[in-house]
Amino acid sequence: MEDVNAFELLKEEMETEEIHLKVNVIHRLKTVILAMGIDDTIKKLIPYLECKNYFAHIYINSTN
Repeated sequence: MEDVNAFELLKEEMETEEIHLKVNVIHRLKTVILAMGIDDTIKKLIPYLECKNYFAHIYINSTN
């Protein structure tokens, strides 16, 4: 899988109204990061997720 395709798929699934797709994306986040590589993760994925405020939700849920 290409890094651009992994990121584009992630964005597409995060924009859907279907909750199960969003949950699946979070579960596959490590795979997406590995497919994208460090540079693209830092430049593209992290800013995207920060904009969506998903990091806060992930952190809060992981501490419970």
